[in-house]
Amino acid sequence: MLIVGSLRVCYNGTTVFDPPEFAPWLESSVFLEVEGTIAEFSDQDDPPCTGPFDVFASRIEEEDDFGEDADKISIEGFVSGYVDNSEFFVGSQKVNASGATFIPAGLSLKDNDEVEVEGPLVGGILEATEVKFEGEESEVSATIEAGALGDNTLTLLGSIVIGFDSGTRWEDKVGGNKAFNFSSLREGYFVEVKAVLTDGDNLVATRIERDDAAGEIEVEGKVGEYCADLTSEIAPCEAAPAEGDDPSPWFGKAWVEVLGLRVEIRDTGPETFLEVDELPFMGTVADFIGVEIGTNFVELEIDPTPPTAPHLAAKAEVKIAD
Repeated sequence: MLIVGSLRVCYNGTTVFDPPEFAPWLESSVFLEVEGTIAEFSDQDDPPCTGPFDVFASRIEEEDDFGEDADKISIEGFVSGYVDNSEFFVGSQKVNASGATFIPAGLSLKDNDEVEVEGPLVGGILEATEVKFEGEESEVSATIEAGALGDNTLTLLGSIVIGFDSGTRWEDKVGGNKAFNFSSLREGYFVEVKAVLTDGDNLVATRIERDDAAGEIEVEGKVGEYCADLTSEIAPCEAAPAEGDDPSPWFGKAWVEVLGLRVEIRDTGPETFLEVDELPFMGTVADFIGVEIGTNFVELEIDPTPPTAPHLAAKAEVKIAD
């Protein structure tokens, strides 16, 4: 275990040292360049790292003395201690990103976001010039319907509004159009979109692909509101209508909202097939929604039979966070 600046760095026999003979001579007066990742824990009997924000080094290189200053460093890890963009930590490194470029533009940071930050080290603080989101992205796959193309926005499944910026990557897997961009989109195209939530809960695409029109209609992201217990009339579950009133189309239904899209999860025919980490879930729909989903991402495969709301999930899979 080494302490490099304010970071705890661990290494093992897979770590590359430059120069190779440098490894046995590590000491407090040596200055280092370290490449690595925030450590992940496993069932190893003797893992090289022991702390939650340790950096596992894939490479350690001897460098000249730069003290608390350096022209440029880069670190990838999870945000913690977030106060605002001028004060937070990535791992154990303090960061000021008040003047940084964010990728995607408008990225709204919060604790536990995974990011890559680069910039000069000044007085022990990383003065970030760039902050790039590296965490799990939301995804939408659907056909572009009539009226879905707005002014620099794309609306999928009737309500999921997606923007883009100069960092969005475009790919046409059907026509091979190398100049494929927003102006190339047409009604009837099937697209797969990866996106990140930014300020004001706006979705900004990091990647838009035109794909086979026979693709599955899918939505993936964190669940917002939900109704898990159909015996409850506590909002947001729909209460029974007053006498003489028409019932809500969602009355008596279990549902989740992902990226603002409400999707029914059904336990009777046609029932939703439930999975947790690719294994069939054998409990109730209420347990699946109220317990298993939690803060994890859920992937919903939309049944194309009802073409408009209320949407029905043919399959719902929870991916447990590492």
